[in-house]
Amino acid sequence: MSGHNIKYFLFLLGFRTKSELSDMQGILSKNFIEKDLREKLSKLYKDYSFRSEIKKIANVSIVCARVRCGETNNETSYKHWYAYQEISGEVVSWELR
Repeated sequence: MSGHNIKYFLFLLGFRTKSELSDMQGILSKNFIEKDLREKLSKLYKDYSFRSEIKKIANVSIVCARVRCGETNNETSYKHWYAYQEISGEVVSWELR
């Protein structure tokens, strides 16, 4: 098992606090997902910051965007869940509730 696979395995088990997948293939990458999240969240919030956690299950990436907004940046956070999948060179996404 390579070092990268061990880090991923530890991430899945919750032993790693940093939640990023740097080895995603194709057009579906962490940068792509974060850009899409910025577009979606900017429709919901004016002044916000967010942190994303990505877990890949089979060929679907499950994303939790933790958003802090406005003047209450350190008091309250909101979670938004999305799923991303690359199908035939296109990325489809949907919101999970």
